[in-house]
Amino acid sequence: DDNWALALDVRVSRLESFGSFTATPSSPWPANGFGGILLRPGSPNHPATPPSAGGLNPFWQDYEEVAGWNLLNAHRFAANGPRELRTQAVSYNIALALDGRIGIFDVSLSAQRAEIQHDELNDNLILSELAQAAIDTGVYNLYDPFGTPEDVLESFEVTGSRDANYLLRSLQGTIATELFELPGGTSRVLVGAELRGEDFEDRPDALQAALRVTGTAANPSLGERELWAVFGELAFPVTDRLDAMAAVRWDDYDYTGSGTSARLAMDWRPLDSLGIHAAWSRSLRAEPLPQGPDGPPGGGFQSGAPTDEQSCQALGLPPGCAFAFQRFDIRNPELGPESIEQFDLGVRFTPFDGFEMAVSGFDILIEDRLIRPGVQQIINCVNGVASRCPDGLNLLDPVDVPPDPSAGLGIARDPSGLIRYIQTGLAGLGRIETRGIDARLSSRWRFGSFSVSSVVDATWVDRYRVDNGSNVAGGNGRPDWRGRWQTNLDWNDFALTWIINHIDGQDQSLAFAGSIPSWTTHDAQLRWAAPWNADIVIGVDNLADRDPVFDSGEVRGFNFDLYDGYGRLGYLRYTQRF
Repeated sequence: DDNWALALDVRVSRLESFGSFTATPSSPWPANGFGGILLRPGSPNHPATPPSAGGLNPFWQDYEEVAGWNLLNAHRFAANGPRELRTQAVSYNIALALDGRIGIFDVSLSAQRAEIQHDELNDNLILSELAQAAIDTGVYNLYDPFGTPEDVLESFEVTGSRDANYLLRSLQGTIATELFELPGGTSRVLVGAELRGEDFEDRPDALQAALRVTGTAANPSLGERELWAVFGELAFPVTDRLDAMAAVRWDDYDYTGSGTSARLAMDWRPLDSLGIHAAWSRSLRAEPLPQGPDGPPGGGFQSGAPTDEQSCQALGLPPGCAFAFQRFDIRNPELGPESIEQFDLGVRFTPFDGFEMAVSGFDILIEDRLIRPGVQQIINCVNGVASRCPDGLNLLDPVDVPPDPSAGLGIARDPSGLIRYIQTGLAGLGRIETRGIDARLSSRWRFGSFSVSSVVDATWVDRYRVDNGSNVAGGNGRPDWRGRWQTNLDWNDFALTWIINHIDGQDQSLAFAGSIPSWTTHDAQLRWAAPWNADIVIGVDNLADRDPVFDSGEVRGFNFDLYDGYGRLGYLRYTQRF
């Protein structure tokens, strides 16, 4: 039937990677409940134990005044070598689409099934309980770790493994038809519905899941959700130079609840070379899938910086003491969706064929933003000493086998007032306001068999405020300017691409050591369209091998949200079409 078309799209990809990281640190240290390596008085690795008593510290005399103290030690197991991470991700995507016409109605039906399987191995992790035993007996020498026999090092090394799986299934259908005539053409309406199911599972090995391994944060998590939605769109060609559009969508999640999104837009062309557009939209963002209600909570052992006066009193320690307790990440039963409202106003100018300039201003407001309150913030909120607190934080009734997801976020104390465990997770709190301008300059020229195209995209952020605070645009992690310039040269079956990426500097580093410089990288790629319906691509990202901008105030040395640490990265890609 000429009115119907059936399309099948099948894609399979496989990606493998290898990374080497610094040797495993001892924090956190779940072996003894204190969060650090415990050095007992008189043990070989206690710094005050003299050699005559089996002590290993050559400078033991400097520590005689703490000879009777239990001490906690921070250590990096450099003698065991760097952590080495190998990953493999295989993805499958099958999409089936059927488009046709029934009478005056255009009908579109589609189905999709996508799956990603991720597996990884992480070598040279440390099983803390065995390492603690080796330190207790002195077979592992904290003062000369590289002198430790290889069999001792291997005795507490483990290789961590995990496999994760994400599965998407969706069905969607739309019906569109013409409504009535307007001066600019025929108005149209489209209505549709979508049914979508998602499943996610991340399964680390048993030792990592039991929080017995140091050097990894592999917590088990899983979730599933179903969504069904109905939506509609109206298009009105009011005149030859004025178009209007309205759209609405209603989503219903099986556990987050329902919400409505909407959009209004207008496009006016007062001249053939000039266009003006304006739009308003409101949308909702549900919580991430791993927060689903059916997943086992992840977590870990919290120690160090967070403090709690009641717990310090219960332990007989001074205020501000550091102590360890269990932490569980759960889905917050009080959590709702995030709301995003946006206004756009822009203009585009095409003075001649092959050249276009476009500028668009945006103003975005995010309310009930999804954040993860810190442990100290949750403690302070429950204690009533914090001013910014999300809803649903409670003093929990302790259970024998935590966690208790139905109780929500909060802390549980034993009868003495000591924190037994804390339940953390996402919460809706506060707002973000941002305003700025997106700009694009594009051009294209042809010279015989050669064609050259160039596109410059830039974004300027004028305002970025969190919870009605000060404007932090241009501050750390919030550059004023970001840009990308891509130039393509095409000749017959060959295409050469050159890309310049730019991130502007920032006014202040996290270390308060002055401003942060800008970062510019160059990427290049050569593609050949082979005659057997294939593409062969060779390319290099970050040609000059530029390091990310260093900031000693960042935990990992640089801002991972802005920069990457891959350096110069070459690749070869082959694509075969059938």
